[in-house]
Amino acid sequence: MATFKDFLNNRIELNNLPEGYCIYIIQGEKHWMANGDMNDKNYTFVVAARNPVLAKQWAGFVFLTNSDCSVETYSDIKDILDENALKPSESAFFDQYSEHEGWVDMGGDIVKRLELPEELTNEEASVILRFNTFDDSNVNLT
Repeated sequence: MATFKDFLNNRIELNNLPEGYCIYIIQGEKHWMANGDMNDKNYTFVVAARNPVLAKQWAGFVFLTNSDCSVETYSDIKDILDENALKPSESAFFDQYSEHEGWVDMGGDIVKRLELPEELTNEEASVILRFNTFDDSNVNLT
């Protein structure tokens, strides 16, 4: 039986999706302060999973835990995210983020968050993968 760790590490062929799997796109944001300036970058994840919750868990592993190799279960991811969740008024930098759900303190005046997954058709996923307009994926284009 496959484990959560197997799900995190497996690559899936787009044209050979396991039964019950769909393709999801998830957008991520990273904001940080550098030299007194606010910077931001958007990220795109293409994930094959049985449901949007698992897709977001995969993206959370990659993006919000920086692929921490100690992660074995979703509970491990949740513990990391809970430990680093923004609390109100931690600093002037965090004030603007702490009122909004989902931001994670990455340390060093860096915050990240993920949007909700959206389902893609295989054709849409194929275009994104073919033109390499994503940051990370567990899907291979065959």
